[in-house]
Amino acid sequence: MRKHFVWVWCLVMAAPLSLLVPLQAQDAQKTPSYSGLSRFAQSRVFNAAKPDFWSREFRAFAGDAAEATAMRWTEQAQLLGSDSSSYHFFGNSVAISGNTAVVGAPGYEDFNGHSVMGAAYVFVKSGTDWQSMVQTAKLLPADGSNCSTCYFAYSVAISGNTIAVGSDSGEVHLYQSGSGTWTDATEIATISNGMGGTDFFGNQIALTGNTLVVGAPESGQSQGTAYVFVQPASGWVSTSQPNAVLTASDGQADDLFAASVTIAGNSVLVGAPTKPYPQQYGALYVFVRPSTGWKSMTETAKLTAKTPSLGALLGWSLTSFGNAAIAGAPTGTDFPGPGAAYVFVRPAGGWKNASENAILSDGTHTVDSFGVSVSLSGNTLLVGASSTAFGGNQFQGAAYSFRQPTSGWMTTSKYSAKLREQFGEAEDAFGHSVNLDHNTAIIGAYERGMGTGTSFIFVQ
Repeated sequence: MRKHFVWVWCLVMAAPLSLLVPLQAQDAQKTPSYSGLSRFAQSRVFNAAKPDFWSREFRAFAGDAAEATAMRWTEQAQLLGSDSSSYHFFGNSVAISGNTAVVGAPGYEDFNGHSVMGAAYVFVKSGTDWQSMVQTAKLLPADGSNCSTCYFAYSVAISGNTIAVGSDSGEVHLYQSGSGTWTDATEIATISNGMGGTDFFGNQIALTGNTLVVGAPESGQSQGTAYVFVQPASGWVSTSQPNAVLTASDGQADDLFAASVTIAGNSVLVGAPTKPYPQQYGALYVFVRPSTGWKSMTETAKLTAKTPSLGALLGWSLTSFGNAAIAGAPTGTDFPGPGAAYVFVRPAGGWKNASENAILSDGTHTVDSFGVSVSLSGNTLLVGASSTAFGGNQFQGAAYSFRQPTSGWMTTSKYSAKLREQFGEAEDAFGHSVNLDHNTAIIGAYERGMGTGTSFIFVQ
């Protein structure tokens, strides 16, 4: 816990939504509070923010009634763990690749002497759509007998036949399936940095091909560190020795560097949403892999907002595809205000210090945590807004889809579709987590049903 913060959890009596309220001993007027940003119940600001079983089809709510280009999305399935229960927070983290979806439930308890161990659930599409999907595996840490308050599956990622599951206990567990159905899922390696979880190693992860990036945002007085691990030629093995340690050249205490991470080709992008403290404008750092391979280094480029805004939390969430990187700023451009997603496009000559090429918003002008989660696949972007209200349902949540114009990304509040639960309720936090793979999206509502949580599959 940082020495000049006191993190206070406020439990809403009407529903289990946990609210993060940072109270500062000094400079109170300069420091924003984040009661509108709720993630799984833990005492860190970067852990903030907020899916039905039968298939039903409906038109996604268009961003503008006159907009003729609205995409049609179909909600095909609702995912729920086979043993889900209250406060498991199923859907706190989600990932999807091809026919396989992974959902994290960091509040899962095994009732065998552990206090909140956590679990990850694997679902595989059967047939032509997700209506007939089945849960094929439940992933637990092999060393679970030593796990107390692990928050295992706080983060999840999938690439090919490898699933990575992170936690706040200082480990990332890797699983593989020989059959592709995941009924034979086997833990093949445990990745750590040898710090025992004091720095929240594993809170955020990214996995692409043979490269795993792990964030440790609380290292060094919450300055933060990112670690790169490269799969050996013979396959993944347990290790605490990274191939590279990534740090910011201008790093300071409370930056929360590595609160978000993503892999973009030969580059790694890292978010530092509370940099600099206490203004908390946020920033992104780009690390380009040297020709000789990954090695410990400081950034190649730093990306910031043209007009920094107090408490914007730029870099709270992060995604990339092709030459574009998009960062969520869930408290927006005028704290406390509506969130935004900042688009950064890699120049032809490579990454260099720059500001955004475009800013995307939902045009609501309300505090709805727009940008608390982001996912980009091809020319389609999905942005979570977990605090969105519908009627009297506060914090029900929504997700917004944007389509890149043929001329490139441009500043707009004209989204192509707005997705929500057809029978959503207050405090569901739909959109707290999102992941997109081509034309299929998975969206988490981790607070739904007294914190039981649910995840939705949408296709277009």
